[in-house]
Amino acid sequence: MVSWREVEAIKRDRALARRVVASVLALGEHVLSVWERKFCKKLELLLLDRGLTTEQAERLLQIRDRRQLIRVFDGFSIKSLISDCYEGRADLSERDDLWIARLKAVSPDGVSRKRLPWLLYCARQLNLLDDWLVGEF
Repeated sequence: MVSWREVEAIKRDRALARRVVASVLALGEHVLSVWERKFCKKLELLLLDRGLTTEQAERLLQIRDRRQLIRVFDGFSIKSLISDCYEGRADLSERDDLWIARLKAVSPDGVSRKRLPWLLYCARQLNLLDDWLVGEF
């Protein structure tokens, strides 16, 4: 879920919005759908003249969260967390076990922003992380 603080920040700060659009477009054509690419290209042009609406900012952040891979979070290597969770997955629920196995098979080096909380939850269940070690995301 998109943070309303982030939505408001992007609405107010056109330079920040341009950086987010550029980072999403930098993910490449193979990562973004045709619609997502067209949407970001239109926002690029729109940001030359004015800021974003709430809906545009929210949609942009949703695309970023869905598509951008996180490789390091709060000093932790996501690749290591995935590997450690995979090794200890027998101690997780069946649902979490299956999810970790699929994540390791599909994306062993990183996780999307949208899925990061689930990975951190699994790592905490396996006592790989303490609650106080990980900041906000």
